[in-house]
Amino acid sequence: MPVVQGAVDAAARGAPGFVTPRFDTDLDTGAYLERVPPDAYCKGMFFHDVLAQVRRVDPDAARGLARRRYIPFKDYPLREHMEITEAAVRLLYPGVPTREGMRRLGWLAYPAFVESMIGRVVFGVLGKDLDRIFQVGPKSFEVSLTRGQAVAERLGDRHWRYDFTDVFGYLDAYYVGVVEGPIRYHRLVPDVRIHLRTLSDGTMDIRWS
Repeated sequence: MPVVQGAVDAAARGAPGFVTPRFDTDLDTGAYLERVPPDAYCKGMFFHDVLAQVRRVDPDAARGLARRRYIPFKDYPLREHMEITEAAVRLLYPGVPTREGMRRLGWLAYPAFVESMIGRVVFGVLGKDLDRIFQVGPKSFEVSLTRGQAVAERLGDRHWRYDFTDVFGYLDAYYVGVVEGPIRYHRLVPDVRIHLRTLSDGTMDIRWS
């Protein structure tokens, strides 16, 4: 997946309508799933992470969700990951709106990634420097997914924009959690707002304190 680091398209940079994502409602997962092209894949490590979380709650359910043996650095259909994620959030966060459940599951992606061999290569020397982490963050999309483009732009101290094109998945729920993840990991408070153009295209305005 090509990843560009540099200036976000001017129209996206100045786009009105950045809003705080809603996490108090359920997600219409079918609308997202039907957009996923057949050549969209993600690494097996992300299946491992979701199933490991479920295994802590219900080992039998985890075995039921796994459709095969997932090898960490092999590619598997993104749609399959999304379907397993949908089932997992209902088991992990009962009584919580599925948008919030997706967000919480997204929080776990960064810790899992930085502990992997690829993650140590991408983030290993950056320590707690969140500006550097967000600068190289799009590379994690490049090595994790086979479709889409992520563009990073620094707007100021503790202020970044990520522009996503053809990033399939739950962009305004799970991926908001993914972006919040490194901030929370370093015990800071994220403020992420989103301008969604389609279910797979949008810009996130990212700050932390």
